[in-house]
Amino acid sequence: MKRIYYDKDGRVRKPYFPFWQPWGPWGCLWRTLLFLTGLVIICFLISLLRGCHSNDPFKSGGKDDPFREPSDTLNLPEELRDSSIVEDWNDSIPGVPELPDPEDNYIPPIDSSRIVVNPEDTLSQIVADQLFVIFNSQDLKKDMADFARQFKQLYPDPAYKVQYYNPTIGTMVLTVPQDKVNQVANELPQRITGIDFRVATNEILEDGAKPGDPGFSIASYDEYFRLIQAYEAWDITRGSKEIKVGIVDSYFDLTHPEIGTRYTDPIHIPTRTRNVQPPARRPTSEGELTAYCHGSHVAGIAIGEQNNNIGCSGIAPECTWIPISLGTQLTTANMIEGILYAIYHGADVVNFSMGRAYPSNIKGQIPLGDQVAATQSSKLGEELWKYVVKVANDHRCVLVTSAGNSTLLSGMDPKNRSNDFIKVEAVDGKGQMAPFSNFGIVKEAGLNYSTVAAPGVKLWSATDKRCTAIWKKLGFKVSEKEGLQEMDGTSMAAPVVTGAVALLKSKKKDLTTDQVIKILTMTAKQTDTTHPIGPTIQIKDALDATGGELLNFDDLMKNHDLIIGKWRSTNELSLNNADTGAKIDDMWTYLIFTSTSEGRVEHHTINSRRIYTARLSVKWEQDRIVLIQDGDAVSKDGDTVNHDDYVCIPNKDRMLEAYWVRYGKKRGESFLMEKVN
Repeated sequence: MKRIYYDKDGRVRKPYFPFWQPWGPWGCLWRTLLFLTGLVIICFLISLLRGCHSNDPFKSGGKDDPFREPSDTLNLPEELRDSSIVEDWNDSIPGVPELPDPEDNYIPPIDSSRIVVNPEDTLSQIVADQLFVIFNSQDLKKDMADFARQFKQLYPDPAYKVQYYNPTIGTMVLTVPQDKVNQVANELPQRITGIDFRVATNEILEDGAKPGDPGFSIASYDEYFRLIQAYEAWDITRGSKEIKVGIVDSYFDLTHPEIGTRYTDPIHIPTRTRNVQPPARRPTSEGELTAYCHGSHVAGIAIGEQNNNIGCSGIAPECTWIPISLGTQLTTANMIEGILYAIYHGADVVNFSMGRAYPSNIKGQIPLGDQVAATQSSKLGEELWKYVVKVANDHRCVLVTSAGNSTLLSGMDPKNRSNDFIKVEAVDGKGQMAPFSNFGIVKEAGLNYSTVAAPGVKLWSATDKRCTAIWKKLGFKVSEKEGLQEMDGTSMAAPVVTGAVALLKSKKKDLTTDQVIKILTMTAKQTDTTHPIGPTIQIKDALDATGGELLNFDDLMKNHDLIIGKWRSTNELSLNNADTGAKIDDMWTYLIFTSTSEGRVEHHTINSRRIYTARLSVKWEQDRIVLIQDGDAVSKDGDTVNHDDYVCIPNKDRMLEAYWVRYGKKRGESFLMEKVN
């Protein structure tokens, strides 16, 4: 029977049902689910539309996302896809269970969760549970095996182990509990005896690059070439293929015409393979973006091609180079491995444009007094670098590093405390200190960690060509067609100096680090007199001071005209006070002859950077030449030094040798004379 409903006035009305009753409970449920699904789809489509038109360059998923994965990857020639192991860098020590098996013998990739501020100094960042060891031994395999056995006897807990070792060069990485890392580092040298080694925490490093500010006005790209006399230097030499430049950095795009020639012995240190290329995929973050491009940019500045109608030019465009890739694994252990690889593969100069990574919250906020005090910390790291320098000096290899970009005292980083390699600060195209550059001089504390400065602002060089579109979207100056971009940083200043050292070595390969440093500092110009940084290099003047052919005594006696020109002592001499005889400084002595009968002497001091001058007259005798000095040698500020005559005679090889004579008596050491421009 059908039920009929009436309202209060007696009219028939429609019956009232609950909203779900006509469909039933299940009908209601599926209709609700359908509605919610449609709502989700609509929201998703709206988000896609918003992403397509977002002004945020880091907005994920939109077509303007600079890190969006492209449809294709990097196609490389077969030789650049070579991932074969570098055999001479993969030796092992069999029969020692305390050492890792060959398949497990590698430095672990950096785990960001294991990066901590070093509690010992609160300045550096370290891998929380790692120590780096380097051995000084005539029998590396024996000593490293003995060390591993003693280490496990002292620390039998499985948390203590040898994670990695390289018996080719004597390096090792230890894993220890995080709360024991500094304790173990300090006690190991006392507990393991009879083996010569250095141990320190494994610091996290950062590259010294700062991509150029897109709002800064663009200076002419050859401004820095003029500042450092590059054009004049290239009239003397563009480098020699016999000189090898090692570059330890992130990745290298060897398909790039600026850097894709003249290389030898490439290696990717973390994997010990020959593939130094950036990964085939595009970068997915700013950190990866910089890593993909940094190494190529540094290499282009040091050794980039010249006269190829692309970019600018490297400082040493005809030298050979060794690409040594660390990828994104920037630690002390990997960097030192890379440096030693370069040294043992014949590098004459090695560039490493990276240094201590300071916690971001302390940059620019450390009082100068605290910075000075910090130079007394990290003594273990300091000892580590002394050994690296010793190895380099033993192989006549010059080390060049960037001072850093934190506007801090560079000596806070233990690697920058040695005077036996070159630390480079950055100046702009006018020779003034770059606002980001670290500095090395604190006169009131008697500290000087500076060596030289070089241009590091708006340098134009090679980059991973795939990344130029990303840099352009982020607003930076690039050439998408040629794969070039601007970067700022002491990372860019260091390879300028590295290229200059390569030119010096091209002219005189056997120069020592000490000689190179003294030549560079002696000829450099203090372009910035208001900031505490070193002088700016002058490459042509440095090449002139490098010296050349020696003067044969017999040839000279036959042809007196051969003496005309500029000659320099082949070794440093002592500069003494004219009255007291007390040593004032070390110096180079130049003898400059304008004719066969007269000339002048110039004493160029190393530390005070004065030039003392006096006139000379030449007296030719049968078996010797006497150079008579007219009065004291005087500097521009009126200071006086040596009043000496010079006697020139043949040495055992019949080369011209000179010595000082004062009051008729021989004084000081003898020296040869070499021709300089």
